[in-house]
Amino acid sequence: MKRFLLCVFCLNSLQAAPAEVTVYLTANLGGRFPLDQKYDENEMLLTAAYLRKARDAKKDSFHFDLGNAFFPGRLSRFSFGSLTADYLQMLRLDAGLVSAGDLNIGAESLDYIRRARGIRLLSANIYRENNHFFDSFTVIERGGLRIAAVGLTSTRSLVNYAEAKYLDLHLEPPLTTGTQAIAAAAAAKPDLLIVLSGLPIRDAVAFLSKNPQVDMILCGGDADTRLGQEAIRMIELPDGRRAVAMPNGTSLMRLELAKRGKVWTLSDREIVDVYAGDEKLNLPPTFERRLARWQKGYGLAEDSEAKKLVFTPFKLTPQFAAATLRDGFGCDVAFVENDDVDIETTPLISRARDIRYAVQNDYDIFTFRMRGSDLKAFYLKQRSLVFSGMTDKSVTGYPLRDDVHYRVCATQRGFEIAIPAGNARLKHKNQWLGLSDSITRTVEEGVTDPDAKADSRFRFLTTFNLSNIYETGAVANTSRIDTPPGQPIDSYFKWGLENDVNFTVYNRRHSFSFNPYIFYVRQVDQIVRNLLRGDITYTYNTEWYIRPYQKNRIDTVVVPVNGLRPSFLRETVGAEFTWKFFTGRLGGGLEKEILDPVNDPNWGIESNIGALWQFYPGMQYKLAFDSFSSRTYAGFWRHRIEIANSLIFTIAAPLTFTVSHRWYYFYLGSVSDFYNASIVLLSLDLRTTWKEP
Repeated sequence: MKRFLLCVFCLNSLQAAPAEVTVYLTANLGGRFPLDQKYDENEMLLTAAYLRKARDAKKDSFHFDLGNAFFPGRLSRFSFGSLTADYLQMLRLDAGLVSAGDLNIGAESLDYIRRARGIRLLSANIYRENNHFFDSFTVIERGGLRIAAVGLTSTRSLVNYAEAKYLDLHLEPPLTTGTQAIAAAAAAKPDLLIVLSGLPIRDAVAFLSKNPQVDMILCGGDADTRLGQEAIRMIELPDGRRAVAMPNGTSLMRLELAKRGKVWTLSDREIVDVYAGDEKLNLPPTFERRLARWQKGYGLAEDSEAKKLVFTPFKLTPQFAAATLRDGFGCDVAFVENDDVDIETTPLISRARDIRYAVQNDYDIFTFRMRGSDLKAFYLKQRSLVFSGMTDKSVTGYPLRDDVHYRVCATQRGFEIAIPAGNARLKHKNQWLGLSDSITRTVEEGVTDPDAKADSRFRFLTTFNLSNIYETGAVANTSRIDTPPGQPIDSYFKWGLENDVNFTVYNRRHSFSFNPYIFYVRQVDQIVRNLLRGDITYTYNTEWYIRPYQKNRIDTVVVPVNGLRPSFLRETVGAEFTWKFFTGRLGGGLEKEILDPVNDPNWGIESNIGALWQFYPGMQYKLAFDSFSSRTYAGFWRHRIEIANSLIFTIAAPLTFTVSHRWYYFYLGSVSDFYNASIVLLSLDLRTTWKEP
């Protein structure tokens, strides 16, 4: 009987899973292989030396990678990840998480690597149509211990545009699909179930608390491991389960796990400094040959390119990168993420290869349009982004207009941030070039200040205001002086049309505008309103409160009156003032009757005030004041004043309904009397803009 019990005890002991295990974690390796023979100074190769030695000493240990192993290293990109695949095979990687950097070389390239090299790449939330594109989980058994690993790719990741469009690759919400993957992994009855996560530590902890089957969640790669401003290394739940976070940047960590009851605890943890050890590299000859081969191929390609591209070394910053997008693709605004460019590893760009090495996000560039109000809200919300061409109040040096659709340029990830996939999208265009291409092209052209070059480019803006009006007017003209051009003779109420179009050609410093205006009302055979006006204005943009301007105006009639076409010319020069939503002008010049009849010029002073104030959503108040006071050649005074007050109600953009009161006053000193017209208008308007580029 004793022998029987002893045999049973021995069998149970043999079948029991180990209660301790060593796990090695890597993150953000980035495929940063050396381009020279200084192997003993390269972090990736030193990491390999440490892992090979450590895992040889502990045969039953595990190695997981938490993402961004393939990008942005130059040799890795040059080989489309093939060299990194050799590296991971050399390390005997058990499983790796697919993260944002990895997807830069293409999901299909990663899929080929995992199939051809047998490398386990995990993602529970990257789908092709309705199926997982990568394995959502894997189960690894070693030394009698079964570990299930589930991969959760961060929402910061992005599938290449072409792959998303033509292969229907897309990311699903990780928390939803992750729960399904956990259930499938738990069904395999592992001894230890871990999650490789690129989620922020806050989301990772929430996920862990909602999924009791998970023993531990490991955060790294894309994961934001901060709570507030503090970097977090571990959070323990009340039930003893833990979320462990790796440091940002390239990192290697050793975990010693031990099972206490039903909970896996952390008995030891070490962030390994691979530079502190004295391990010899001792790389396998096959890998050394592969590395030398890719170094040679890359060097030949770079040397060939270097002969074509010669430039003065410069400092590459995110601002410079954003400016190259705005200049290269003819946009009003461009933006990049602050970490799209590595300014620490490559502070000075002296060769073409340095550009590609510094760029951390080389997804395709997209151009698209955003309405001014949406662009401003986006700018204020995303202050961590680096913008070129705009502030919270201006675009290319001019006040930001809510109703204008500005042309914007960004990487694919920037496009997804600005206009999420679930939102209705305006027309957009994939330029099929990356950020490194844009920077290289700028350098090839010898441009040292792409922001200034982009600002010097002229743009074209057209503003339309087409109105169908109902008008009543009260006229007082007791002395029966000559009716000024375009003004009514008697009191009336009528239907009519008022069309106001403004064509503007401008760059950051100079603005030229042509503003034709028609106000025409007719009742049967009687013409009530008959104004045809044209303004040509030049403004020098100082980007300050005061801007000089020069304006030419002609007032005449649409239809000749009694066979005559009385016409006024006004030429003025002065200063334009802006403050909040007010714009004013004060200038001097001449006003002259140039047709029917022709008279000598009258020199005087011009003043204008304009305001457009949105006092409630969908409601605006508009003020337009225009006056010209002059002393005639005969020595008497003339005063011309127009004041318009309007309430504009948006029905459904671009349709508006306007209630307007206009007052016109003309004083003629030669008869010491005046012409006065008070007008109330009701109008249905079409207000829109068109801009190019």
